[in-house]
Amino acid sequence: MIVGIPSRVAVGFTHGVRQADGVWVVTTHDAHAWPELYFPGFGWLPFEPTPRSDGQAITPSFAKTSPNTEPSDVGPNSPSTRPSTAPSLSPADRKQLERQTPAVVPSVQGNKQHGRSWWWLLPALIALLLPVPGLLRGWQRHQRWRRADTPAELASAAWAESRASAIDAGVDWIDGITPRAAGRVVVADRGLDVAGRAALARIVAAEERARYARETDAAAVAGLREDVTTLSRSMTAGQPWLRHVVAVVWPRSTVRGARRALSAFADALDFFDAAAARLRSRLSRHQPRPA
Repeated sequence: MIVGIPSRVAVGFTHGVRQADGVWVVTTHDAHAWPELYFPGFGWLPFEPTPRSDGQAITPSFAKTSPNTEPSDVGPNSPSTRPSTAPSLSPADRKQLERQTPAVVPSVQGNKQHGRSWWWLLPALIALLLPVPGLLRGWQRHQRWRRADTPAELASAAWAESRASAIDAGVDWIDGITPRAAGRVVVADRGLDVAGRAALARIVAAEERARYARETDAAAVAGLREDVTTLSRSMTAGQPWLRHVVAVVWPRSTVRGARRALSAFADALDFFDAAAARLRSRLSRHQPRPA
């Protein structure tokens, strides 16, 4: 715009190299950029200040500077049959160009603005979803303790919270075994200090009473919530701080539960799909055949 002529840079490819079978091969080596100037009534006209010598591009006649000096390359979409002077256009053609030209610049600018506006959506989405597992883990912990009204329910809540804390700490928890066997797995995996082992023993005893005894008295479950906190600290003692952060933000127990839920949902979809296929097969066998 130094001399008052609108200009822009177009990016694209030259026509490439023609093969023996007539096919044109265009590679990244054929990438090229060229300037274009806007002239009212004619639109955007390509020029080439840095010509190439490979003969791939088409040089329009209006870009020739003299019979002995001519640029060897312009944009790949440039016309090759323009006159050497200002093109002679009919009034109808000139009006057609004037109607088409204003739509070119807004289109390019709109594409650039669109390209600049969407890139932040991905990190923003990740930032929004990143704390979801940790928040869900905190909500589950709150719900477990809130719903525990009876001593048996309190023992079950302490056991469920201990299981989740062990999985978050990286313990290879085994479902389906007795509470005492699960306690031995935790001790063998984490080691635990004296306070942690004592807390784990009380939690295991309370869960055994809740499962196998007729009644669970309040004295047997007193202090279970503090025991769960002590056990959790003992299982994570000595771990790097980054491991603690990951366990809080992205707890394995929540992710593990989400995977199981998704797997169950996928199995249900497979079941309904197979049932629908069997139903269609039966219906097709009972349909009357055309005579």
